[in-house]
Amino acid sequence: MSNERDSESNKNIREKVREVTRPIKENVHEHEKELNEILKGVLSEKQDKKWLKYQKSIIESLQPKKAENNNQNSRPSRGSGMRRQ
Repeated sequence: MSNERDSESNKNIREKVREVTRPIKENVHEHEKELNEILKGVLSEKQDKKWLKYQKSIIESLQPKKAENNNQNSRPSRGSGMRRQ
């Protein structure tokens, strides 16, 4: 029963976080579009492509990484280690 309460409270917390962060994300996205339009007028076509590629790489690097569930790495294998003689 406590697991149900924990999952429900986690769901509520996630929803509250989304409510707070959604307007911020939208605001940042609008400013990025505005910046890109300004730079498009200033930079050459080649420079603009490089800028957009750089911007995309920075955005991707800031995204949270997904957890990798490798059960093989969580426990050492039975055959490894030193054997007694």
